[in-house]
Order: sequence, then C-alpha cells, then structure tokens
Amino acid sequence: SRPCDLGGGFMPTLEPVEEAEDQDFGDDEDAPEEEKPAQDAEADDETIVPGWILRRHVHVPPTDPYWANEEFTPLCPDVADPDALVDFPTFHRCVDEFYTKVEEHRAAEQKAQHAKSVYDKVDKIRIDQGRRVEELEKEQEVRERQAALIEANVELVEFALTMVNTMVASQIDWGELWKEVKRQQRLGHPIAQHIHALDLEHNEVLFLLTAPKREGDDSDEEEEDRAMEV
Repeated sequence: SRPCDLGGGFMPTLEPVEEAEDQDFGDDEDAPEEEKPAQDAEADDETIVPGWILRRHVHVPPTDPYWANEEFTPLCPDVADPDALVDFPTFHRCVDEFYTKVEEHRAAEQKAQHAKSVYDKVDKIRIDQGRRVEELEKEQEVRERQAALIEANVELVEFALTMVNTMVASQIDWGELWKEVKRQQRLGHPIAQHIHALDLEHNEVLFLLTAPKREGDDSDEEEEDRAMEV
C-alpha cells in the first residue's frame, strides 16, 4: 500500500534531524583531536636535556685532596681528565646537585685554607728550631775546640794571664798596656806572640792558640792559629 493510504497523509521527513544528529556525532568523534595541549606536554616530556658538572681537583696540604664543582652546562665539554666531569640524566638534576654542593665545597675549602695556615706556621717553627739547633751545634763545636786548645796550651795561657794581670796591677793605663804587649810581640816574646787582643773592661783576653801535633801524625801541615776568647 502507499503511504497516503495509511491515514490519509504523508510520512514526516526526518532527514534534517538526522543530518543534525549525524553532525553532532561527528563532532564527538573529533573531540580527542582537540586535546592538543596534553599531547604537546607529552612531547615536551620526551625531550630530555642532560647536564654535566665540571669539577677541579683541589689539594691543600695537609688536608686530603677532594673534587670541587666549578661550573655546570647542558653541553658536554671536552676535558682531558674524565674524572673531572660528572654527567646527569637531566639538566635540572645537574643544577640541583651543583648548588647543593656549593656550601659543602666552600666549607671544605675554608677548612683546607685554615689547615694550611696552621701547617705553614708549624713548618716555620720547625725550620727556625732546626736552624737554631744547627747554630747551637756549631757553637758547641767551637767551644769544644776552644777547650781542647786551652787544655793543650794550659801553661802558656797561665803565663800570659799572669803577665797581663801583673801589668794591670801596676796601674798602667790600658791603652799603654796594649802598646806594651804589641812592643813585646815585635821583640819576639814567646808569650806575647799568642795574645791576640785585650778587652780589660770585660776581663777578657783573646789568644791565638794552636793544637800540638799528635804522635804518629806524619802530616807536614801545621794547623792554622785560631783566635779564641778565654
């Protein structure tokens, strides 16, 4: 039968409504494509920038050596020592690690400088003491040498002191006394020859003494006279 036979009218046409619904459905299917910001964020997460910290080896005696961070960079630098370079998977972690260690390395450097200052002072004292010990050893050697010469020439020293004391007791002017000693030296006086200088103000007489030749010493060299305070 024809449509017009079923109630005497025409069937309503729903095509415009169907087209509208079809259009709405089409919009719903295309909705995921509009979420572009989320996709862009995922793309950014996939782009990871690594980082590197360049270190320097610090050794300030007497402290132990350590590595100190010098700089950070997102570009891998070319270094001769591979231990001077530390790599990180992300640049953010690299920066965090660098600034986390800044205070630690600064404290270590201050500690090392303080230790070096103390070490330098101790080393200076040690050098000064060593120099002083060396001077004392030389002085002791001289004193021992003087004592040995006096012991070897004890009679000559006693005669010379007696001669000087006699002249002093005669109340001769000290200047005239020294002139007399020089005159006796020119005359070849055997005792006056060994008087090198007089310091009567401090009761000191400076002698020129030689060590006697030892038995069995075939050397023809005579030891040079040495000035000695007695």
